[in-house]
Amino acid sequence: MRVAVRALRRAVGPLVRSSTYARGVYVFFGGVVCIPYAALAVIFVIGLRRDDATAGGIALILALALVAVAGGGAVTLLPGVRTLEIVTVRALLGVKLPDPDPASRQTWEARTRGSVFYFLTLAVGGCVSSLVIMSIPLGVTMLLVPFSGSHAVTLTLTRRFAPAAHSTPAAILMGCAGAALLCAAVYLLAGAGALLARAAPILLGPTQADHVAALRRQERKLAAGNRLARELHDSIGHALTAMTMQAGAAGRVLDDDPEFARRALHLIEETGRSALGELDEALGMLRRGVDEELSGSTLAGLDRLTAGYAGAQVLSTVTGDLNAVPPLVSREAFRVLQEALTNAVRHGDGGPIDLVVRATPSTVRLEVTNGVTAGRGRGTSGRGLIGMRERVLMLGGELRAGASSDRWSVCATLPWPEPAP
Repeated sequence: MRVAVRALRRAVGPLVRSSTYARGVYVFFGGVVCIPYAALAVIFVIGLRRDDATAGGIALILALALVAVAGGGAVTLLPGVRTLEIVTVRALLGVKLPDPDPASRQTWEARTRGSVFYFLTLAVGGCVSSLVIMSIPLGVTMLLVPFSGSHAVTLTLTRRFAPAAHSTPAAILMGCAGAALLCAAVYLLAGAGALLARAAPILLGPTQADHVAALRRQERKLAAGNRLARELHDSIGHALTAMTMQAGAAGRVLDDDPEFARRALHLIEETGRSALGELDEALGMLRRGVDEELSGSTLAGLDRLTAGYAGAQVLSTVTGDLNAVPPLVSREAFRVLQEALTNAVRHGDGGPIDLVVRATPSTVRLEVTNGVTAGRGRGTSGRGLIGMRERVLMLGGELRAGASSDRWSVCATLPWPEPAP
């Protein structure tokens, strides 16, 4: 019983679904657009079959036909045709198609596929809409045959079926045939709409250029996410490490050296404000959803970076003009130093930290060295070291990190093209 009910629902479904009639509108739209093409074809055929047609006239008709075919085909290759088809297919055929990439709309693959779907719509729409237009009046007329004996209007409409109207069984059979013809017209519309809906993703779906553009957008999105993650890791991690050290140092000397504790608390306040500013900038980028560069700090703020570690002894050596380093390289170098110092404070033995920055006309070399507690080493798989390596490699540089005896060092070289003379 359930199987029979399901089969009945499946059979009746196309007759009652709204999508059938929405797709039918699209099919009729193809039939309407097909009319000018059919009219031109009829005119050319009539011209060629005239008895008084001369060789010159036939040549002229063939030339005009060739021009008409070429012009009609060329129009379908315009980039806007495929875009219009996608919008119409979404609305009437109910097919979910992504927006075409603006760059890929100019490719010949996209234009050709849009042109093929255009002519497929015309062929299917022209044939099906013609059959449906003929079937509906005929089916309605046949359906009214059983009632033609009591309605003057139906008698006029069913005059051609008058013999059948005198026989009640034949009239009823004629009415059932009319109802079946109307149902067949609806099924024909549903089948044509389903055919076009199945062909739409193949011909109007993403092209190879669309897939490449989508991959590039995804790549840019992932790169932007990785960059934000590095920025947040470095800036917030540095701030928390510095604030923890300063708070611990202030707590240890609060009674013996209140002035030092006051300076440490002031540094905690400044570090917190700076971290909040960088966090707000990063979150702003996430809210806007745009791919842009964080302003960040540069090597010009190196003194502020080292001053943030009030409880650590950072011995800085700077050679060269740091202001001559390009902004992008200077910003990435600052982040590398920031992460290296944070790791040195977290994992070092508490002794002096040597920081060396050497700037030349084409490179900047960074080196951070600190002591490590005996028996305690660090690998190179930490998130911080991965982030530093990504920054350096992005600029075509080189980074080395590792332990030698009881010292841990991070060395990075960041190059940039020399300015033209």
